[in-house]
Amino acid sequence: MFIIRWILGFTVAITASLFAVLNRQDVTLYWNPLGSDSITVPLYLAVLGFTAIGFVIGGFVVWMNSGRLRSERRKQKKEIKSLKRQAAAAEARSVPAPDSVPVAPAQEVLPVLSARAS
Repeated sequence: MFIIRWILGFTVAITASLFAVLNRQDVTLYWNPLGSDSITVPLYLAVLGFTAIGFVIGGFVVWMNSGRLRSERRKQKKEIKSLKRQAAAAEARSVPAPDSVPVAPAQEVLPVLSARAS
């Protein structure tokens, strides 16, 4: 996945560079449709600038929409930590320490084999 990301990023960078080199003519941007407020910039600057602004705005919208998901994940992490602590405490109470395990006499532990005389 890391290699694919680098290849894709390299391709986008080369494409943007070629676009900037091939589109150096000036364009006039009118900010006020009723007045004569305008600015003259190179075409590549206008296109790449508005693309960058759109990218940032889109990222912000996605971040805002995923707020509920991030909140739910935080709650789940807290709940998981709490349940792990409860499970560890319950296990500590129910399992006796290795020193206190009763040891049965050897006669009861080993099976008794009988030899039959034929």
